[in-house]
Amino acid sequence: MTSITAPDHFLSRGGINDSVDAADYYAQIKAPPTLKAWRALNGLPARFGGPLPSVPADDYSTAYYYNLGDLGFARAQTMRVRTSTFDGLPDVAYAVTNYKALEDARCGRGSVATVCMDFAARADLGKLKKTRYTRFYVYGSNGALLDCADLDGAGPKCVPNLCVTCHGGNFFKAGDSPDLGSRFLPFDIESYSFHPKWDLQPTELAKMNAGVLKTNPTIAVKDVVEGWYAGPDPNANPLTYNQGYVPSGWAADPALYSDMFKASCRVCHITRETTGFAQFYQLSDFSGFGYGFSQACSSLDMPHAQRTWGVFWGSRSAVNLGFPIPDMPSLLGTAAGFPCRDDPVE
Repeated sequence: MTSITAPDHFLSRGGINDSVDAADYYAQIKAPPTLKAWRALNGLPARFGGPLPSVPADDYSTAYYYNLGDLGFARAQTMRVRTSTFDGLPDVAYAVTNYKALEDARCGRGSVATVCMDFAARADLGKLKKTRYTRFYVYGSNGALLDCADLDGAGPKCVPNLCVTCHGGNFFKAGDSPDLGSRFLPFDIESYSFHPKWDLQPTELAKMNAGVLKTNPTIAVKDVVEGWYAGPDPNANPLTYNQGYVPSGWAADPALYSDMFKASCRVCHITRETTGFAQFYQLSDFSGFGYGFSQACSSLDMPHAQRTWGVFWGSRSAVNLGFPIPDMPSLLGTAAGFPCRDDPVE
């Protein structure tokens, strides 16, 4: 029997930050001390879902959904786009409050934490020049800035490496530049479930995906969003969502992409460096990395979020119980040419 027991196994690539690292990072980016202050800084209403009547409809969005694919939270998500008075380019901000259940999100009760990201032209501490890059902030249920958060029940891990693990970029230690080169994740409707009061909310999620394209997306993120919406502007086709889209670079093995990669790898890897192979924009990049066999089947390091790891290995358990779904470890092993473990994994 193979199992994961170390509490630092997941969300830890690049090293786990401590409070000193987090404090230095927050100081450099001049993080607002409260969620309310962060919302005001980014032009958002003081409370989730509050009205912004003078803002163009495509520039403000809110949605409720349960994310099945990465951390397993119900979420109340907000997005705002503003044209910067500094250079006329878009400043983009997202805030997501995590809850255990969709009804909790609907009622705004028992929040776990609120994770905020913005891509805005601002001057960091001690800097005169404004720069635009992805910055991370975490706020507790009381609205106060948090150094660390427990996102998977395995104990608290600290900003910003906690976020870099999935959003890409350089890992951070105190004294490093806070411009990590991180990216925004696209909103993958196929991975979500929804509260019956609001159902799918396709228009709101199209706005959020359009906002992602206004940041610094990798070529893989840009490709998949434009593939979902059949064009470069999700707001032009908000009701068009092709969940079966397969990038042209994967045309040689679309089943491997659809049945394994997009469920277990895509959510994090497509945020990797802009032109680097680790975003696996093409099948040849993935095969050149040995299909991730060593990381997923030998060391069990991947998938690197607890929830996604459970989806990957849980598919084998489900198949063994007779469910008609793909056995993801076996698909990866077949592609790599080696059996992907034959012992039970939990």
